[in-house]
Amino acid sequence: MLATIREKYYVDNVVRWTEKLKELGKEKVIANLSLNNCDFDIDVRIIGRDATLGNQEKFFLGDLREVGILVIITASTQKISTQIAAVLNPYLLHLPFQENTALPTFSFPFSPASIDKGELYEFALNHVEILNNPCEGFKFLVNEVRYA
Repeated sequence: MLATIREKYYVDNVVRWTEKLKELGKEKVIANLSLNNCDFDIDVRIIGRDATLGNQEKFFLGDLREVGILVIITASTQKISTQIAAVLNPYLLHLPFQENTALPTFSFPFSPASIDKGELYEFALNHVEILNNPCEGFKFLVNEVRYA
């Protein structure tokens, strides 16, 4: 999922806000989808300075005015990841930083806000070589330099 934030208060407090989003998101997923904390992962990343208007920004040049928020959801199936994204969607768009304050409105650069990426693969390669002597696997080269 991807959203962009321009509200100054939220840009200035983006690290704390993303931590709140992640914590609340996990609570809501566990409560609404009956999953355990170990069944899924929500990774929230702050990306893309000037992520909304970019070089079209006409005001506040030089100041940080907008940031992008990337949410990566990993679960055992694409279906579960999609369900988690549906739970997180309203919070990514309207999560207030403090209780009893007006709901902020952030933007999604595309619709729908989530992209199904399908299977996730991890590459691992292990090499095992049985040696009679621990130095057998290495070539030793000695250069002798003499000064006159």
